[in-house]
Amino acid sequence: MFEKYIAEHGADDGYPLIVNDLHFWVEVQRFKDMHHHDADPDFILRKLEAIVDCYLDPQIPTEPPQEKVNVNLGSPPVSPTPSVVSKGQSSNSRESGAGAR
Repeated sequence: MFEKYIAEHGADDGYPLIVNDLHFWVEVQRFKDMHHHDADPDFILRKLEAIVDCYLDPQIPTEPPQEKVNVNLGSPPVSPTPSVVSKGQSSNSRESGAGAR
């Protein structure tokens, strides 16, 4: 019942993967219970490997492939447009004011 509720409302609340998080938490709790009750060490190891393979070792790469971006470094720098220059001040008055300091 709780799983159904979070499946319906998790994405709306900003947690689109909350159901997967719940499944992970349940499996970790089962693993801890097995470990505390001194279960077969081989079975505990297989359970741990299954948790890692299923939840922690993604089968799909998490980083998108890098795309090549062409950058033309030979072009001259762009001067500011007239809207960037303050009202009442031209680019020539700024240059002459900088040399007077």
